[in-house]
Amino acid sequence: MSSEPEHDKNAPLRHADVHATLTRELADGRFPVGSRFPNEEELQKRFQVGRHTVREALKKLADQGYIDRRRKSGTVVLSNEPAVRYIQLLGTISNLFDFGTHTELKVRSFGFVRLRDPHLCELLKLPPDERWLRIAGVRMQPDNPAPLCWSEYYLPPCYAISREDLDRLVGPIYAQVLKRHGLQLDHVDQEIGSTALRANASALLQVPRGSPALTEVRRYFEGAGALMEATINLYPAGRYVVRSRIERQSDIKSAQ
Repeated sequence: MSSEPEHDKNAPLRHADVHATLTRELADGRFPVGSRFPNEEELQKRFQVGRHTVREALKKLADQGYIDRRRKSGTVVLSNEPAVRYIQLLGTISNLFDFGTHTELKVRSFGFVRLRDPHLCELLKLPPDERWLRIAGVRMQPDNPAPLCWSEYYLPPCYAISREDLDRLVGPIYAQVLKRHGLQLDHVDQEIGSTALRANASALLQVPRGSPALTEVRRYFEGAGALMEATINLYPAGRYVVRSRIERQSDIKSAQ
């Protein structure tokens, strides 16, 4: 039986058709993990499509964690099933808003706490022994049973929200704070590092204790310069990808 997608014989194949066929073949084991995956020219010839169509299909496979495209060594098969990971585009505030909209927070803890952990205070750059609202839980993606990350949100009392507000929340927490207090977001500081997951976090994230994880800390500042939220997200290895675009400054361009 042919694995080619069903389509109008007179209509050209779209990248979605090529992607669907390759996805089925990966799931069936036609391309074993660790093996070389067909290159662009081979796929163009096989499907009788243009380079753009093939590149779009390959890009989607790479985003889903099926393949790894390497400039010099070619494309390698990473998995026969899609990876549980989230692609985060960074460049504007709206990109941060997308994360809170496209994922759902399953709250495990809500209440005011005293910041007594020196490591946590140093990580979030918060003064010790102050009273902050702590919201903690796991972030989930639609149609993915495995949690994406463990998230902790810290809000000062002046910007705290109620549990009822949280239950009705659509989108990120910081957006609710801005709306409630009539504020504008000025900037967000972000730091990315790594750690080994402790027992409680690893159990909730369904990975072994001590598993490597990406640590993402964000600090949200409103227009007057006050810190309105500090957040830490812990992502098990392979579940989160940060993608950004870096361009030359105009003065550098003009000098060349």
